[in-house]
Amino acid sequence: MKRLLVILGVLALCASAFAQVSNIQQRGGYYASDFAYGWNNATPGLSVGVGNNVSGTYTITLNYGYTQTPTGLQFIPMNVNAPFTIGSGTSMETVAASSISAVSCSTPYVYQTCQVTATFANAHGAGDTVRSGTTGLQEAVNYAASLGGAKVVVDPLWTALGGTNVTLIGATPYPSVFIEDDRGPVQFWNPTPASTAFWSAPSALSSSTVFPVASPVGSYTTGTYHFCFAYVDIEGNEGPCSSDYSHAGLATSSIQFTAPPAQAGAVGWIPYIGLTGGAASNEYQVQLWTQPTVLGAAPVSNGVCALSPILLAAGHYACALTNATYSQTGSGAIVSALTTIAAPQAVGLGGTGTASYWIGNSNAHTTYQYAPGTTPATPGLVRSSLPFTAATAAGSTIPQVMGTVKLPANFMNYVGRTIEVCGYVYSSTQGASTVVQIALEWDAQGSDVTTGLPVLIAGPVITGTLTTGTTGQFDFCQDLKTTVASASATGGTITGGHGYLTECALTTCATPFTSPTMTVAAVGSLNLAGEARIQVAMIQTTSTTAVPQLRDLTVKIIN
Repeated sequence: MKRLLVILGVLALCASAFAQVSNIQQRGGYYASDFAYGWNNATPGLSVGVGNNVSGTYTITLNYGYTQTPTGLQFIPMNVNAPFTIGSGTSMETVAASSISAVSCSTPYVYQTCQVTATFANAHGAGDTVRSGTTGLQEAVNYAASLGGAKVVVDPLWTALGGTNVTLIGATPYPSVFIEDDRGPVQFWNPTPASTAFWSAPSALSSSTVFPVASPVGSYTTGTYHFCFAYVDIEGNEGPCSSDYSHAGLATSSIQFTAPPAQAGAVGWIPYIGLTGGAASNEYQVQLWTQPTVLGAAPVSNGVCALSPILLAAGHYACALTNATYSQTGSGAIVSALTTIAAPQAVGLGGTGTASYWIGNSNAHTTYQYAPGTTPATPGLVRSSLPFTAATAAGSTIPQVMGTVKLPANFMNYVGRTIEVCGYVYSSTQGASTVVQIALEWDAQGSDVTTGLPVLIAGPVITGTLTTGTTGQFDFCQDLKTTVASASATGGTITGGHGYLTECALTTCATPFTSPTMTVAAVGSLNLAGEARIQVAMIQTTSTTAVPQLRDLTVKIIN
């Protein structure tokens, strides 16, 4: 009998896949009110089969772990990121599960196999009703994310059932899911950085977390190699690389990394390895995907590690990191191919670096939440960034990387795709620079130049002597347009368009210098098919004291 129930459950799930397509086509998204199990009369709640007669931390067993929407779409609501309301009357309470049997009650159609552990303020016994703790919102978001992403809708019925803005702000965001708010004039809730805090650099690797292995056969030799790794947030932004660690390889060896420990807010990690006999803290990003051969095709995993499905749905590639909130298990990595200087370099905090080795300025944030906006989000792209860490003072003509923007794979890989990058920079101590450029540099696997640096694609330049020791202010915008799309790592072309730069060295900005972007040639040999970064840097001819901070950066999609 149990076997029959499992088979029927599988068939029901297959049927629901067709039902969800029909639901999206007819209603334009997943309605949170449809997933409000136990509150919406047409969406049944769950019931406790085995409970406990005292309060505290204990495990309840549900009779069944699934329910269905009014349209017949079956779903499994229990998740550690989806609070639930249990009981009735004075014993009713909303709690969050600390653990769930198997993964999301993996046998929800088998009687009394779905077990949920939480800390309860009251006793709850057999027959108690279990309802959504988010009026269906988190359940709808989780379901949409499980299918690779989609729109979730909140409407007046959701409000009538108890949904509020507090619920929206408190939901766990996914980069591939945005929320359309139809409770009044239409607006959209998108994943947005919720804190100005950045990750600190992780602890250094060690001989027990990265080491050479004889199998599989690889390209590493007995030379010295330097290593680090970076955590990745839900929008694909990398945190600073860990402190430098080095050791020698083995003849024809590969390099094995164990999965790093979990980090609050991180869903992925990326290994970095230096060149054979390379310098300390000069590591290059390990490529985790295979370059596509067909224009428009997405890169696929190259088998170095198990990729994070949360990031993959948003066009980003990172090894999976253990994250209970997103029900993700971490993955180690085995690297057989040598890194090259045509690969991106590590990022840090403050944009430190040299003329030959850039360190980007991290845009990875510890927390995200849904926040309202006028348009739907672009998965995997932070379109409005919070202030970056102030860039460390650089020598004359040495770029100061003020900010790093991560772009999902294929984002710019369409002829005519146009974006506008704008920002405001503040420098508390300005040097006497005569020429300043805000440089936008393309940073991608296989197309970085042979000296290991990203490629300058555009950036306004201005000439005007600033007063030493005063505050400096810089306001800029720059359009970027794709003129050649390509699947290859060196086949794309971007042209700089409309743009300007305004600067002054007084707080009142009474006598600013202003200049439009001068016409420049299109820049080719770019990898537009893989994920990429735009490095936003300041280059000054003479100043060695300026410490600029990119306080505002926006990316607007023009076409």
